[in-house]
Amino acid sequence: MEYMTLINQALEACEKYEGRNSKFDFGQLKEYYQDDLLRTGYLIATMDGILDKMEWQMLCKTFGLSADEATLKSFYYEDVFRKNNFLQRIPKSIMYVLCEERKTMKDSFNIFLRDTRTLYKALKQYGYAVITCNSLSLPYQMVALEDMSKNILNVILSAEDMDVYFEEFDIGSVDVSITKIKTSPMSKDVMFGNAYQKAGQGQEFYDPYKNGNHYRNNFDLIRTKENTGDTGSSYGAQDLGSANSSRSGSYGSSSAYTYSCNPNQMTETDKTSKENLTEILSEIDGMIGLDGVKKEVHNLVNILQVQKLRMERGLKFPLMSNHLVFTGNPGTGKTTVARKIAEIYKCLGILETGQLVETDRSGMVAGYMGQTAEKVNELVEKAMGGILFIDEAYALTNNKQDGDFGQEAVDTLLKAMEDKRDNLVVIVAGYPEPMEEFLDSNPGLRSRFNKHIQFEDYTASQLNEIFESMCQSQDYVIAESAKNDLLMTIGQMVADAGENFANAREVRNYFERVVTRQADRIIREQCSDVDALMTIEKEDL
Repeated sequence: MEYMTLINQALEACEKYEGRNSKFDFGQLKEYYQDDLLRTGYLIATMDGILDKMEWQMLCKTFGLSADEATLKSFYYEDVFRKNNFLQRIPKSIMYVLCEERKTMKDSFNIFLRDTRTLYKALKQYGYAVITCNSLSLPYQMVALEDMSKNILNVILSAEDMDVYFEEFDIGSVDVSITKIKTSPMSKDVMFGNAYQKAGQGQEFYDPYKNGNHYRNNFDLIRTKENTGDTGSSYGAQDLGSANSSRSGSYGSSSAYTYSCNPNQMTETDKTSKENLTEILSEIDGMIGLDGVKKEVHNLVNILQVQKLRMERGLKFPLMSNHLVFTGNPGTGKTTVARKIAEIYKCLGILETGQLVETDRSGMVAGYMGQTAEKVNELVEKAMGGILFIDEAYALTNNKQDGDFGQEAVDTLLKAMEDKRDNLVVIVAGYPEPMEEFLDSNPGLRSRFNKHIQFEDYTASQLNEIFESMCQSQDYVIAESAKNDLLMTIGQMVADAGENFANAREVRNYFERVVTRQADRIIREQCSDVDALMTIEKEDL
């Protein structure tokens, strides 16, 4: 139960924001986060109109409850029918942690909301676990969870954007406060600890829904793609103001690439570069998922274009480092995007050739003194005019023992980045937390890598889309009777994902296993017609 590991990590994160100088007593914020999880799980589970035994048992087992279905229904069922139900909002326990964590990083050069992301990931993975706990799951349950997850992630990304004023995320804007309310007492078998037991006794406790809307009867049916006619999110887009709107829709006007305000003054080289850049950006925008990455790439292109225009017109422009940090789990497209950025830098005239040279610790560190610097310099020469991409860069500084030459590799690399800065770009990549430790290991690293791009894990629906694209590229088709099972199988993979879950690589491995099973079935059934050779059936999954 990997989701339980994440939930426990999220509860530990909540502890940091309880007690002294907090709006919450010790243990209180954890209770409200658990309630947000339970509410999410219940609403997703009952979207098909019932809470079956396996779903009920999972809800109870996760939180150590002894409640029956009727008790859960008495507290949560009303929200199922609300037009603006809980799945369309940002859980206020997550918003509180976001606001408090963001305050502590107000003056940070790079902002990564680690605790907030832990709460977000735990909620998302728990939702997948609820959806896939039985064989009766429906695709629109997955859509509802992923719509909610996307809304939360959009707010997190906006809060991590240094260009967004922190005041937009002030705790007052989300109405998280201590208040007095009177309502019927909640059973301790259902809720978590003393905070909710105080309800109905006129005592102060935190009520995430104190505006009263949660208790208003509203029997509008939950909207789905089939009955709304909405062209956007299946459950409606939450109005998150500037925090969300900056992350939706188009990614800016960077595709309108020009060297000159007058198109007639463009040279043939400029026109070719414009066409190439437009094509590259279209390829990036066509990639599955990666919304935040696409936004960052377009931002990067915009600032580079404006720099070039200012230079051509004799204006001063700030000198900015072109080196990048990619953070994210394996299989999230870091290497693919790095290749595209190399092509972009070539189109913009920043790099001469635009090739990508990939390496890691083993390609940079030798066993004897002097050899490491030689290996690094050879890689640098090979990458000149392009990008040197170092995967799991933190492995260079993890080993602090005598006789390890990882630090020598870093020192040699920093000197090369300075000496050859006009025609060499370095991208370092790896997991988020180890990358932060890597950048702190040498004073020169963080100053040279001032642009971070976070690669989010793919959702189950996006991984399903990746699987389908693999099928299409290899002349396979998925039988209609197998499509729902495929989505639920991939959803189960995500629900069971551990820290080393490899995203698209996991799907590629799964695709290879499915193809092997299909081949076994075809030989066993002695089928040889084209349709049989192309079709993946339910049993192949």
